[in-house]
Amino acid sequence: MSEQNLGTTYSPISIYVANPKLRDQIGSLDTQLRLPVTAEDFDAALKLIRVDESENVFRFQSLSIGRNALKRHLPRSLEMEQFNELNYLAGKISDMTKDDRNVFFAALEAAKEPCDSIAEVINLAENLSIFELRPVFSLEMHGEVLIDIEGDVTAEVFKRLEKSENPDERRFIEYVERLERVVNHAEYAKETAELEGGMFTEYGYLLPSDELKQIYRGSYDIPLKYCCFDEGKQGALNADMTDATPKMTDCETESQARKVSVAQIRRNPKNKDGRGQ
Repeated sequence: MSEQNLGTTYSPISIYVANPKLRDQIGSLDTQLRLPVTAEDFDAALKLIRVDESENVFRFQSLSIGRNALKRHLPRSLEMEQFNELNYLAGKISDMTKDDRNVFFAALEAAKEPCDSIAEVINLAENLSIFELRPVFSLEMHGEVLIDIEGDVTAEVFKRLEKSENPDERRFIEYVERLERVVNHAEYAKETAELEGGMFTEYGYLLPSDELKQIYRGSYDIPLKYCCFDEGKQGALNADMTDATPKMTDCETESQARKVSVAQIRRNPKNKDGRGQ
């Protein structure tokens, strides 16, 4: 088995591509691709595993996901029409800053149910701005931070009441200070998390400020550089996979609809923003 390292700065997603036609001759010949890759890189990998250019028959052998938070949201096997989306997702992750990646993985970990599709994972990656990730990792720690924040906010009021000529106001401050010394930080943090919808993850305390918006609309939103299939290429779990059923895009009217398969995406002209039509 050979490995293709195609220059990505950060790549939690790898895929193994195999040539099934050589199975009877040498047992197996496959290569590992660290996504994202370009169409040229993908073609080079096929040549490496001796795929016949006249037939272009290959198989996606398996996926390798380097982060547990991401693993449960991606399919265990991959079909041809899913590859471009997976490649695009890998590109988005690779382009993220370290802080944004931590937010992304925290959001995936915090999700109660796995995403239904790669498209959902991509859409989550488009919504990172609605999340705040705080560097606290336990209820006790978060409770202490919350008390400190409240103390900073009310510091001026406390100073004024401590110097008050009213004895009742001074006694009130003493009472609050005694409460602070015995407060259950974990319970306070738990109640706050329930009220604001926050969640503890391996990456810290994740706090959403809004609902997810539908930003990624589908495969027609994928930039051409992430589309790796020309017409005639076949590839799936089965070497003799039939062509994917063409789908109508949401942005086309019924009378103007053009049937576009994944295998044709790379041949479409670019529109103004550099994306495929």
